[in-house]
Amino acid sequence: CFVMISGSLFLSKDRNIGDLYRKNILKIVAIIAVWSFLYLIFRFCIGDFQYNGLKSLLSNFLMGNYHLWYLWMTVGLYAVSPILRKVVSDRKCEEYFLLLTALVTFLPGMLEVVPVLDELAQLILTEKMFFFMPMGYVGYFVLGHYINAYGLNEGKKKLLYLLGIIGIFY
Repeated sequence: CFVMISGSLFLSKDRNIGDLYRKNILKIVAIIAVWSFLYLIFRFCIGDFQYNGLKSLLSNFLMGNYHLWYLWMTVGLYAVSPILRKVVSDRKCEEYFLLLTALVTFLPGMLEVVPVLDELAQLILTEKMFFFMPMGYVGYFVLGHYINAYGLNEGKKKLLYLLGIIGIFY
């Protein structure tokens, strides 16, 4: 939900790339750095971190605590937002992107009941086609914009309910 809200708010405004990095991305990176540093000190104080050289220290600092993943993901979404703004500027293109996202994100997961098909789908999508852009949180980011911009008519709502019911039984 937070990713969709971010997409709804962030993709509806046009920003130049310099402002995007100065006003948004660098601020988040600074927040990550501060909190990673504080968590590193905390972990050292409670004895949860042992110094094994500069590489270990830098790795732990950059990775931060596990729950900072959301901030790293936000940086990634903001970095691709100029490209995504081009996608959402055309409704048909945005709908195509969302359909592609649904297919490449959910279809392989649905094939898990047949392990051979699941492995084949994963192999084709990730190792052969390198289909990463429409996978994962980028789809939710764009979906947030789409719902905010166009809403969902009764037909789309009923389709989502039907897919939800099928997913429960699946």
